[in-house]
Amino acid sequence: MDENVSMVLSLLTGVALFLFGMSSMSDGLKKVAIWGSCNPGFVCILCEIGEKAGSGIACWCSS
Repeated sequence: MDENVSMVLSLLTGVALFLFGMSSMSDGLKKVAIWGSCNPGFVCILCEIGEKAGSGIACWCSS
């Protein structure tokens, strides 16, 4: 019985952390969207850097 309780608590903790992360990311994206409408050049630069970094990391992981 103790193992089942532990498993349920672990599952609920994971779901709570997931929902908290989604909420935090949503709030952050809203702030960037509002700020980005005032300064679109900076947001475009960040997107380009992120795209290049993501490609580099994917190539490094696959090699």
